Order: sequence, then C-alpha cells, then structure tokens
Amino acid sequence: MEKRIHLLDHMQIMHKLKRIAFQLYENNLNEKAIYIGGIGERGAFIAEKIASELRDLEALTVHYFQITTQHTTKEIELSLDKTVLQNQTIVIVDDVLNTGKTLIEVMMPLFACKPTRIETCFLAQRNHRMFPVTGDYVGLKLATTFQEHIFFDCSNHNDLKLYIE
Repeated sequence: MEKRIHLLDHMQIMHKLKRIAFQLYENNLNEKAIYIGGIGERGAFIAEKIASELRDLEALTVHYFQITTQHTTKEIELSLDKTVLQNQTIVIVDDVLNTGKTLIEVMMPLFACKPTRIETCFLAQRNHRMFPVTGDYVGLKLATTFQEHIFFDCSNHNDLKLYIE
C-alpha cells in the first residue's frame, strides 16, 4: 500500500487561494472583467473559490465558467458561449499541473476565441512535465518523481487536502 504524505491542509489551501486571488487582482488592475474557467470538477472548485475572493474585492467583474475535457476526442466544452471570450482576459484553473497535456488541450481551442490574454493557475505544480508549460499563479511548486502523484481532495468542502502518494 502506498503512503500518503500530507502537503497542505484546509486552512493552508484557503490561504493559498486567497493569495492567488490577490495576485490575479494586482496583475489585472487595468481590466474591467476577467473570465475564470475551471477544468473538470477539482479545477472548477478552485476557480469558484478564487472567483468568490475576487468578487469580494469588488474591483472588477469576474465571470466564472466550467471547462469540460473529453480526453478521448480532445474536445472541450465550455459552460458559456465562446464568443464572449473575444478580447477578454481568460484565467484557466486546474488543481495540479502534472504533465501539461490537459492544459495544452484546453488552451488550443481557447486561442481560437481570440482573447486578449490567457493566464494559468494551479493549486500545485510539479517541476517536471512532459510539455513546456507552467503556471502563472501557483499555490505550491514541488519536485516529484514520475512515480509520485499529487492529489487534491475536495470531496469534503470543509476539509480540503492536498497530498502526495
């Protein structure tokens, strides 16, 4: 049986997300609005938390949307009309940046929307990836072996956990 090693507890995760929200705000002061898209269930959870923190600042309009990936067909679905993303700042959010493959699959169709800028955000980022992508906003960066896996557990919204196996 593999051993789980605790990386971040609930309070630490919430502090990381709040810090990321402030960084997003500071780097987008000149924007009237930003679109925050969460990939899958865990990325959506994180994106919603960050969007909520940004809305509390009341400084810019925050639009949240979900990104659903179909890995077999490499198609993505958005919970909003893609045309609203033209000339907008998009922030793509996921729980962990592992290989970078999912991020590339998501970014390619979003480029076709002709946004002003695309930024990326992750709760955790592994230092070795298969593709040359990185996060603009990252809660925790760490070196791992290819055999180790980082997991974000948001099954209990009052007891978030980040761990490695």
